Amino acid sequence: MILSVIKGFRVEPFNVDYTRDFIEGVEHFRPRVAVRLQNGQYSFRTAMLLDSGADISLIPFDVAEVLQLRLGEETKNNIGPSGKFSVTKSDVELWLSINRKEICLGNIPVTIPVNRLTDDAADEVQFCLLGRDPFFEIYDITFQESWKRVHFQPSKKPPPHFGATKD
Repeated sequence: MILSVIKGFRVEPFNVDYTRDFIEGVEHFRPRVAVRLQNGQYSFRTAMLLDSGADISLIPFDVAEVLQLRLGEETKNNIGPSGKFSVTKSDVELWLSINRKEICLGNIPVTIPVNRLTDDAADEVQFCLLGRDPFFEIYDITFQESWKRVHFQPSKKPPPHFGATKD
């Protein structure tokens, strides 16, 4: 079934329920979006944490290896909640999985941690993070905490780099 799309993005608004996590026995609800990351013939399905406080999208080094991404030659030092770490950049094709349908949003920039710089940094990033650039330009996003869901309203000014949809 083909979704109602314009240049690869969904015209109707939609909601995504939060994912329930248990951390040390405590229940937490997180805004995660089911996605497929694609690089040519290589793909990886996951749920990316939607983070309005992150400028960038981030994927673990192991995921970049599965996708056989071409990593940037230059590394930069970065700092996050888990400490300092070295990162490189690449691009990956992003497909949203909404109600068993997929929407291709085209290539997005991703940052990949390559090693930690201090003992207080996490040994490795174990999650995928969907940051604002460029995802929050494609959709106007509302976190509905009382409903434990995220509301996606297609932006009236989508960026020009959309792909296609597919069943």
